Amino acid sequence: MRVFLLSYVVLPTFLFGILLAPAHAAQPDPSALKAGLDQFAQAATSWNAGSQTDTAPKSNQQKLYEKAEAARTRGDAEGAGKILATMDEGYWSAVGYLNLSADYARNDLKPSRALVALRVALAMADKDTDVHRKSALRSRILLRAGYLAYTSADYEKAIGFLEKIPLDSHKTPQALYLHGLALAEQGNHRAAMQSWHRAKKYPLAYPGVAYAWIGMGRGYDLSGYLGQAGEAYLAANAAYEGERVTLRALATQIEDQGAYKALVLDARSQNTAAAGAGRAGSGKTTLGSPKVEWFLADSRTLTQPRMAYLLTMMEQPAAQLAVDRVAKLAQIAADLERNAQDLGVFISALTEELDKPGSVTDRRSDNLRGLLADSDELRNKTLAHLESVSALRIQAENLLDRLALDFVAAQDQKMVYALDKTEQQIAHLYEYLALQELDSGEQTR
Repeated sequence: MRVFLLSYVVLPTFLFGILLAPAHAAQPDPSALKAGLDQFAQAATSWNAGSQTDTAPKSNQQKLYEKAEAARTRGDAEGAGKILATMDEGYWSAVGYLNLSADYARNDLKPSRALVALRVALAMADKDTDVHRKSALRSRILLRAGYLAYTSADYEKAIGFLEKIPLDSHKTPQALYLHGLALAEQGNHRAAMQSWHRAKKYPLAYPGVAYAWIGMGRGYDLSGYLGQAGEAYLAANAAYEGERVTLRALATQIEDQGAYKALVLDARSQNTAAAGAGRAGSGKTTLGSPKVEWFLADSRTLTQPRMAYLLTMMEQPAAQLAVDRVAKLAQIAADLERNAQDLGVFISALTEELDKPGSVTDRRSDNLRGLLADSDELRNKTLAHLESVSALRIQAENLLDRLALDFVAAQDQKMVYALDKTEQQIAHLYEYLALQELDSGEQTR
């Protein structure tokens, strides 16, 4: 018996980043407080919760990238390639070639042009000066290259690409799943199951993990261990059911606390705790370690369920914008609230000084009263701005909540689909075992 395993590979075309506000912002200079409030007042009149305007000036390389993207989306891949060829090495040219490879892969019968574009993208990405961004982009390129090599039956090349993906990348679980598929196609089912077993240790939110559970059953089946194959499929079923319970609990938490608290802040708290646990360990495992195989190495941060949900949701551009908007508004609100408190303390001190009999001269009293009036006015402006920011934040959080609930619902549907697949596999397996039992009974008679 051979049971089919449907590959599950999600390969987005565009590269996205995660934008999170820092946990602690620098304190504003008191002398610049009024100027900062005036600047915020001007910005607040033209900004609403649905705005997606980026006021940062675009670099020449980004403008060329957007020009190439416009040509590519019109169907002019050749024109896009000519524009990319004029660009400097670095992030934007790498993303351009990555997107161009998607067009080649979709339109060409063979993956050769797409793989060439991906190799060029890798070379361009290596020149990016932002280390973290470069690592994330390289992981995406290598995953795409590994998938293309796998679909073109070049399994050795696929394995080579996939094993170059850093272990601290959130693309690692999907890479492990593809790594197992490529090994299985080579007939190395034991090694394939090792990769799938490693992928199983990651949260089901990551692409590829759900089907790695099914892959274990497939591996046992192809190796002739039908009883263990059935147990693996039943274990997958239990994992999917458990994930659905977790997703329902997360949806309830989002409705009660808001998505920013339930996903972003909680995920960052888990990440901090995991990082502390990692520092307390005996050492750090790297891809090049001679003592540990690639598929056996670990990443504590990626195995945090809440972080997995966050990273997966943040693949959506709308989610990035929504989280970034809430984070910035939260920081502005915190700054304004602190400034209002500081001004309140200052006003109290001025009032006490003025109330002391005979403590100040008439001239100094006039100066203090003027300073008190200015401080009152500034504090009232601060509170008005805080009220405006709070209203904007409520709108932004409501939008983020809707996006998060839609994401959780989509994740739940993926689990329903995976459950259906395992149930089919179990039914086929039991049918096969029943037929075997009938055949053996007839032969005995």
